[in-house]
Amino acid sequence: MPCFPPLTSTDYTPRDIKIFFKNSRFQTRGVYNRKEFRLSALKDHVQILKKVPFFAAFEDSLLYPLVKLMTEATYKEGNHIVKQGDVIDSIFIIVSGVAEVIKKSSYKNIQIKTLGSGDSIGLADGGFFSKTGLRTATVTALSDVHLLSLSITALDNFFKKYALNDEEILKTSELMLKMELIKRTTLFTDLAGLDIHTLAKEIELTEVLENTFIFRQGEFGDKCYLIYSGELEVIVQDDISQEMRVVAVLEPPMVFGETSLLTQSPRNASVKTKTVCQLLVIRREQLQNILEQHSDAAEYASYLVVMHSRPSHAKNISFYHRQTSDGEEITILKNHDEGSYYRLSKVGWYIWQLLDSNHTLQEISDALFEEFLLTSPEIVTELVTNLVVGKFVHIPLKAEARTVLENPALPLWQRSVSWISNLMDLDFRVARTDAFITKVYKKCGYIFYSRPIQLLLLACIFLGVYAFSVLIQPALANFKTASPWLIATYIPLTLFSIVLHEFAHALTTKAFGFEVQGFGFGWYWFGPVAFADTSDMWLGTRKQRIFVNAAGMYIDAVFAGFACIVGVLCVSAYPHLASVLWVFALFNYVGVFKNLDPTLSFDGYYILMDILDKPNLRSDAVVWLVEVFPKTWNSWSGLLKHKKELIYFVICLSFFVLSLLLTLFLQDNVMNVFFPHVTKTSFYSYFRWFLPFLTIIFFGMSIWVEINRQHIRSRTK
Repeated sequence: MPCFPPLTSTDYTPRDIKIFFKNSRFQTRGVYNRKEFRLSALKDHVQILKKVPFFAAFEDSLLYPLVKLMTEATYKEGNHIVKQGDVIDSIFIIVSGVAEVIKKSSYKNIQIKTLGSGDSIGLADGGFFSKTGLRTATVTALSDVHLLSLSITALDNFFKKYALNDEEILKTSELMLKMELIKRTTLFTDLAGLDIHTLAKEIELTEVLENTFIFRQGEFGDKCYLIYSGELEVIVQDDISQEMRVVAVLEPPMVFGETSLLTQSPRNASVKTKTVCQLLVIRREQLQNILEQHSDAAEYASYLVVMHSRPSHAKNISFYHRQTSDGEEITILKNHDEGSYYRLSKVGWYIWQLLDSNHTLQEISDALFEEFLLTSPEIVTELVTNLVVGKFVHIPLKAEARTVLENPALPLWQRSVSWISNLMDLDFRVARTDAFITKVYKKCGYIFYSRPIQLLLLACIFLGVYAFSVLIQPALANFKTASPWLIATYIPLTLFSIVLHEFAHALTTKAFGFEVQGFGFGWYWFGPVAFADTSDMWLGTRKQRIFVNAAGMYIDAVFAGFACIVGVLCVSAYPHLASVLWVFALFNYVGVFKNLDPTLSFDGYYILMDILDKPNLRSDAVVWLVEVFPKTWNSWSGLLKHKKELIYFVICLSFFVLSLLLTLFLQDNVMNVFFPHVTKTSFYSYFRWFLPFLTIIFFGMSIWVEINRQHIRSRTK
């Protein structure tokens, strides 16, 4: 097969843009409905508080202002009020309804107690029930439950305002406030409760007066900061004019200063307090430990680094403007050093022009909004991340930071899947072969592209198919008595056919005037493969790419046809040779059929991709099948909106059916010749379907894996 990977294309056009913040970590998740109290309810709520042992000794002068800090919340029957292991951000007092407390152990769930009116969630008689800042049990509503909610922040402020200096309560309250703040910070939002608890205990809280510089532009840092309270200004100094300008104001619960730690580079701006501030100080080693252990945090950290960076074009990149079949303007980038290509839409090309080392990605996101009214910075960061991976764009990072950002810790099952996938797709390349292929094409290769030779090759294909059908019975009958040495000639013939297949791709690429980047061999899923790197054809037309991809299968069919024609001519005089030639032709025809498989990255898939004019056809079709099809399957207009994806899966199903029928036909012929007595048994009537369905499993394995991966991605959104 040719090394002709689908052109990477993940940037977005104005008509199909999606706002990434929807369904993301930035979305606020409302769990229950809240409303402020009516003044007439205050007295009743004070009476409820008096039932709680923790508040029983409070005077009314304290209980009334405390009730005013509370909000009402209602949970429907069966809903969880709190979950074991979550960070504690509020306490609750039940006004009406019934709830049960369940503690999960290693072996079973244990029902601790049932709660009713006047019972509290999160409070013990003398203070907080939990000393770790994490919920110790799950509380579930057994009926509709109406309760009062008080945030830990409000409770802490209340204690300080009225000088209720219970040292143990204030200490636990401070820990909970730290944990709540960490949980609300986007960088740490996906950390488990125990990890948040550990971090909260380790980091220190410091107070800084107003108009104080936390750090200055150009300094190296070993700390980053999480804002607990107050406001700070981000100040940038122009290198030429030395002018200082405020570019942003920071508020809780923002993190700042992390870019310098991750990139191990000087601070790219100064930060000064605007008011008195309380800051949580996170040291370099604490941040690195988190990123090494949590892939989600590392992923978002890389997002922050990219957003604050000023990427620049890599060297030796050229670009080519093209137009798709539906009139869309695209640009193809070519990295001459890496031999890689990247397709950009109109939006992507606009972003590419701003990657000049003078603009941060935040500035590019702002410019994108002004030009196209696109409001999501993820459009920019995803495109730039892919360009960095493809080595089209350079972001200066030191080795240590790159290790943290590019190699986050993965769960065992993800590492296993990645390892198996890599094992199934190995290759070894020989680069810089274009000069040799050019010489061969100019000396003799061009002859094969003349009209008379092409007519001769087509005749060989059609006559060969007829000769193959004629030889089936005699070839199988004579193969049983063929000499092992004669059968051994099948091996060099097969190797020669594989080389010829790739040479056909390479010569056809030269016929259109493009480069052949290299040759190679390897292992792809269940068998050995060879390939010619014809990825320079991305600069050609769709029609040219279709011819290049079809060239290997075309020459396979020619070679198989030639073998069958020779076999028919010599079957009387050399029946065993005719059998070996027929088996060789069978191998070639099976190879042609395998290469037509639309589920694997073989020639047929790339041909179909160009016919439908849809890069990344398989992955886009899988996304459609998993996320869109279940919602639109009963709507004809909804299906037609994704006509290309629908056509792809219809072709896949047709290929599977044809695979089953052809396998069944060949199997029956072989069994009738070699084991005729077996075919007459009742056992064979069932067993004969085993190999055909095994073939279906073989051809459907890759698409099944991709569908399951997309299911996993969908569930984790």
